[in-house]
Amino acid sequence: MTPENEETILDDEVSMTDILLTAEATNFRATVPFKVDVYMDKMGVITIGEGYKITNQCPLGQIVIVDFEITTVGGWTLVDISENFKAKKINTKEFGLSVNGATALNGSVPLNTSLAEPIRNRESKDLVFDVKIPGQTTEVNQVISSLSIVLDFWK
Repeated sequence: MTPENEETILDDEVSMTDILLTAEATNFRATVPFKVDVYMDKMGVITIGEGYKITNQCPLGQIVIVDFEITTVGGWTLVDISENFKAKKINTKEFGLSVNGATALNGSVPLNTSLAEPIRNRESKDLVFDVKIPGQTTEVNQVISSLSIVLDFWK
């Protein structure tokens, strides 16, 4: 006795069987840093927070960073981090930024090998920030930019 959806194959006869896949879309879930803390003391020493990372919490598949944008606010300007910030005028509202060694320019961080590498399920990618700013005569306690990190499934 054979089930209704099976065929009997005779000698020298070839039968084709379809494989039907029904799958729901995989949930996309990741954790990204909410803010990056940067502190410059009176002597110009800059301290940057640590432990920033993107964590892949998707149940299936790897994810990647597909875009990393920087938007300045409060009159601040993003410039090349390799500039000499000690030679800049005091109170200049400029800052340089790099992420995992990739220098932010023209409002974006290029996706170098470190940033473009896929993040496996339940694993994380560390984000190491470097920031430079010129000296300031008054205390600055404000948001100077926002980061937009766009993630997608690794395809």
